[in-house]
Amino acid sequence: MLSKINYLIVAAFAAVICYLSWDLYLINSGDFNRAIVPFLNGVKAFTKNIPLIHPMRETFEPISAYGYKSSYSFIIYVYACLISLFTNTFDARILGSIFKVAYVFSLYVLFSNFVNKKGFAYTALFILASLLLVSSSNLAFFNSFYQEQVLLVCLPLICAYVPRSDNKALITIAIAMVIAASSKSQFFYLPLIVLSAYALFNRERILIKVASCSLALALSIACVMGSSGATVFNKYHANYFGVFEYAKNNGLELPDGVDDSCVGIDAWGNKFNITLGSERTKIAMDCYNRNSEYGFKDVLTWVAKNPSFLFKIPYDAGVTNQLTEDYFHVYKVLRLLVNDDGPLSYLTKAKDYLFERVKFTVLLITMIISLLLLKHRHSGVFFFISSFGISQMYVAFLGEGYRDLDKHLFGMNLSFDLVVFLLISLSAIKLHHLVKMQISQR
Repeated sequence: MLSKINYLIVAAFAAVICYLSWDLYLINSGDFNRAIVPFLNGVKAFTKNIPLIHPMRETFEPISAYGYKSSYSFIIYVYACLISLFTNTFDARILGSIFKVAYVFSLYVLFSNFVNKKGFAYTALFILASLLLVSSSNLAFFNSFYQEQVLLVCLPLICAYVPRSDNKALITIAIAMVIAASSKSQFFYLPLIVLSAYALFNRERILIKVASCSLALALSIACVMGSSGATVFNKYHANYFGVFEYAKNNGLELPDGVDDSCVGIDAWGNKFNITLGSERTKIAMDCYNRNSEYGFKDVLTWVAKNPSFLFKIPYDAGVTNQLTEDYFHVYKVLRLLVNDDGPLSYLTKAKDYLFERVKFTVLLITMIISLLLLKHRHSGVFFFISSFGISQMYVAFLGEGYRDLDKHLFGMNLSFDLVVFLLISLSAIKLHHLVKMQISQR
C-alpha cells in the first residue's frame, strides 16, 4: 500500500511537470525532417510561430524512407501509425507528455535503486533532488523532434541498473543502450562506456554483458553507416569550424594545404565569433565547395599531432562561451527555447548561474574519484554517467567543431544534472543516517 501511494505521488509530480511545460518547446533548427518526413509535411524552421498540432500525411511513406536512421524516428513513426487509426493530427504535446511521464518515472527508478529506501520522506527527497532535471532546458526537448531527447529516459535507466546483474537489469540496459546509442550518431559509442563500467565494477555474468554491449554497438554503427549523408557538412565543420579554428585562435600551426581564408567559416558562409556565436558574410557556400574533401580522419590526425588540445579544449574561450542551457543555434540571438517563461525557466537560469563553467571539471573529478573507490557500491554508476558526460565534450567538438556546440553539449549537461541528482540523494541519506545515530546515542 505504501509503495502504491509513493507511485501516486510521483505520478502527481509528473502531471504537474506536464502541466507546467505543456507549451514549452525548441524551435526547429533544420533537423526535424530527420524524424518526421514519412508522416508529416514538415515543420517550419527557425521560427517561433509554429503550431504544436500538425496535420499528418494522408498516406505515410514507408519506414525505409528515413534518410537518417534513428531509434527515435522509428519510435515516433510507430506512434504516428497507431494514432492515425483514430485521428489525422499529430499533437506534439501529447507525445511529449508521454515521454515526460516516462522520464520522471525513470528518474524515480534510478532514485529507488540508488538509495534503496522507501517512504514518504524519501519520495519528497526524490522530488527535491530532481528539480534540476526538470528544468525547461531539458523538458523543452519533448515537444520537439530532436533525437537526443531519448537520453532523458534512457540514461537514468542505465544508471539504475548498471550495478546489477539480474535478468531484469540486463534486459532493461540492453534496450536502453540500443535506443540511446542508435538515436543519434553522437551517441553511437555509449555501449562502450557501459561495457567499461561493467568491466571495472560489475563483472558478474560478464559474457552476457559483453554480448549485449557488442550487439548495441553494432546496431548503433549500422545506423551511423546508414545515415552517412547527414555527416557531409559535419566533416567540413569538424575541420574548418573546429580544430583548424582552434589552432588559429591559439597560435598553432595549420596543416599544409589548409585554405586559411576559410578557417572559421561554416558551410553556409557564417564566420565564427566568440561573442556573437557567428556573424554573416557574403561567402555563401564557396568555402565548403572548395574544401569538402576533408574528413574526420584529418581531425584525428591533427589531434594526434597536438595532444595538448585534449587538456585545453574544455576550457577554450570559444567553448566556454557556449556552455549555457538557454540553448541557441549558431547565432546567440537565435534562442531555441520557446514559451520559456514559467517556473521551470528559473531552474534553467539557476543552473546557468551556478554551474555554467564548472560542469566538465565536476564530471572529471567525479570520474577520478569513482576510479579511486572501485569497491564502493555506487562507484559504477558515477563512473558511467561522468565518463559519458566527459566524452560528450570531445565527441561534440570533434564531430562539428564550434558550430551549434551549445546544443550538442546536451548530453554533457544531462550527465552533470544526473551526477548532482545522485550526490544530493546520497548526501541526504548519509545526513539522515548520521542524525539517527546521534539521536540513538543520547
